[in-house]
Amino acid sequence: MNSRHLSSVLVAWSVLACLSACRHSLDSGATRNGVYEEWLSMSPSTRQNYVEGFTDGYAMGSIAACNNADRLFQTMSTKSAAFDNAGNLQMPTPRCLEALDHYTRLSPDHMWPYGIYAGAITEFYNKYPKYRRVPFSYLLRFLSDKQYGSADQLYQAFERKEIQGTF
Repeated sequence: MNSRHLSSVLVAWSVLACLSACRHSLDSGATRNGVYEEWLSMSPSTRQNYVEGFTDGYAMGSIAACNNADRLFQTMSTKSAAFDNAGNLQMPTPRCLEALDHYTRLSPDHMWPYGIYAGAITEFYNKYPKYRRVPFSYLLRFLSDKQYGSADQLYQAFERKEIQGTF
């Protein structure tokens, strides 16, 4: 196994391990104490920095995973590879990138979106006290362009059981 293939496998394994650990902690009822209090103790700029780090990390990790899928796909035999109607080999990256969530909402003053997302989380915690144990990183996952855009929409999704977990 060459080092490039090994690093691709390690990156993919790391992403899966992190996702599994996050899902396990949410389902097992394990929550951090003071999630709501921790969020509100941060300054607005610190909250925005958190959102920036989250969205940048999500984007970089997702793009790396999609690119690694291409590398792994190239090692497959042509018998199991996917071809389009013209006989061209179809790589997974375009489909992978299309499936990703994005965080591109702009604030009313057309500045970069971090304040929009931080504000939605703050509003959610303030308006809906019964959900104050939900980790802010978990909330942020659902504020992507493809999912929910506001504190009220998050709340409605929790109430309809579209978003679940043990908090």
